[in-house]
Amino acid sequence: MPGTVEMYITDKAGGRLRIPLPPDEISVKVGANIITASIIKLGEVKIPRGTILTAYSWNGVLPGEHMKAMSYVQEWQEPQRIAERLREYCATGETITLVVTGAGINADVFIESFVYSPRGGMGDIHYSIAMTARRKLTITTVPAEYMPPGTVGGTGEGKYGIVTMNKKKGKLTIREKAAAKSKKLGTVANGETVEVLEAEGAYYKILYDEIEGYVDKIWVLLTGDTSASMAAQTLIVPEHPQTYIVKSGDTLYTIAKQQLGNGGRYIEIYNLNKKAIAAANKKQKVNRYNVDPGMTLQLP
Repeated sequence: MPGTVEMYITDKAGGRLRIPLPPDEISVKVGANIITASIIKLGEVKIPRGTILTAYSWNGVLPGEHMKAMSYVQEWQEPQRIAERLREYCATGETITLVVTGAGINADVFIESFVYSPRGGMGDIHYSIAMTARRKLTITTVPAEYMPPGTVGGTGEGKYGIVTMNKKKGKLTIREKAAAKSKKLGTVANGETVEVLEAEGAYYKILYDEIEGYVDKIWVLLTGDTSASMAAQTLIVPEHPQTYIVKSGDTLYTIAKQQLGNGGRYIEIYNLNKKAIAAANKKQKVNRYNVDPGMTLQLP
């Protein structure tokens, strides 16, 4: 059919998956900017020559058998089968190639998030998907990282870290053991400096205000200096807005990725806004994580 947009996904093993019903809109990330446009007119969006497209996302429908004969449905397949294949690509992080004819998209990507749910009782599956361009990895050797005392090969010198919570007034819990459900011994305020004694799995054993215990590694920024005074001078606490207005094409995962730097923190956004999201989705009977354009979300 002339002018018809076609979407394909191919994998390195030669597998080919055609998206039977292309979405109305697709969001394309160009550097730090996101362009959302009608997919039919995507080829008309002016993108400077040489610009690298870094991510793609959209919301779509995998049509049930009741739409199989529709002229706009291309190479219909059982929607559950397509969903399971996309879910597998997402789970493995496999490099796949996304092709959108007429829009100039032919890119090696991996699926960052894929959320789907049956809707309407007719076999349709509604979904949200986000893909990121796969880059070649260049590895440069650097001097070995300092190892805190108590670890194999450690130097025995003092090592310090800075608590870097996402909220200015956040507090990091110190636990008795390197486990999430271990007894709470105390807290460390955001921006405070702690002495790192050793690393144990996902935790650092630290000494703070005469309390010796364990804290989650992700909230401690290690410094290259061995003095607390020097460590305090290098503090950089990441900032982000406290609220976010949902745009077309957004998912909780992409919002968490863009605003918090980690797509896996989508559940934190969901938990903060659970009542509002549930109220918006109640009548639509959609996936419970679905968010609508214009909704204002609280960020952690």
